[in-house]
Amino acid sequence: MEKKIAILIERFIRDQANNFRLRGKQISHWTIKARVYDLKEFFNFVQKEPEQVTQDDVREYLLNLRYNLVKNNTYNRKLTSLRVFFKWAHEQGIIDPLEIKPTEPFKTAPIEKTETIYLPMSKFKDYVRVVAVVCNEPYRTMLLFIPLTGLRVSECIDLTFSDLIEKNEKRYLRVVGKGSKVRVVPLIKQADRLLNRYLHKYRKAIRYVPFIRKWVGDKVYETQYIFVTKRGEKVIYQSLYKQIQKVKEVLGMPNLTIHKLRHTFSSYLYQLGVDLKIIQELLGHSSIQTTSDIYVHVPSEKLEEAVEKLEDIFK
Repeated sequence: MEKKIAILIERFIRDQANNFRLRGKQISHWTIKARVYDLKEFFNFVQKEPEQVTQDDVREYLLNLRYNLVKNNTYNRKLTSLRVFFKWAHEQGIIDPLEIKPTEPFKTAPIEKTETIYLPMSKFKDYVRVVAVVCNEPYRTMLLFIPLTGLRVSECIDLTFSDLIEKNEKRYLRVVGKGSKVRVVPLIKQADRLLNRYLHKYRKAIRYVPFIRKWVGDKVYETQYIFVTKRGEKVIYQSLYKQIQKVKEVLGMPNLTIHKLRHTFSSYLYQLGVDLKIIQELLGHSSIQTTSDIYVHVPSEKLEEAVEKLEDIFK
């Protein structure tokens, strides 16, 4: 049964990716990883094949999540994974289309609103010093680059040289965010200097990816990722996570995470009086404004003016 479930999950993920591609979008690596984990956990719990699953099975699984004090956000993610999977199973004829989907009566839990944690302005210089001491490249530059640009972790990891744009003696980042939405982020002087130092002192010496050379033979390919390990391989999240764990321990901020560094960028802008719509544009957030607000265009010069306000803080 386990093998059959694994094959079905693989088919499901492949079809999901294809559907996103047809709509001109791309499903994120993190979403795929979460879907696979959630579905494996569920079928391991119920010990049944998809066509045998009932509403009682789903109810028991969800109650077990509650018993184990799973947070509402995680609960909702797992329920969504089940909903999407069983909808797909109905469409594929794996489950009788005339039967009610086993996830039909269950509702998501209220979204938990937690206090946004970010680096206070008074702590930022301490943070820079700690990162410089405890982290090696490329992690040192990445952990400083994120609060200077507001990038998501995945966006920073996925940056390539083709994402660097120079125009009128200024440098910008072309960022592909959630749902394959593209935005342009102007670099402030500190971020530009940081990136230049990294490129000339560290990245310049690492041109090739050894494992590609190994598989392709004599033909050598350059990796286009900006942030790579000493072996020339793309940085993985787990390695960056280990670095921030060391930093927050030395800094004495146990709640600090890599994503909170992104909050630092937006929080500083907000404190400086930058319009929320401009911050939203810089961060690549989806709009939840009224219809009249959705079509308000933010001029590129406004984005530049906004991030330049940070230059005095990061001196």
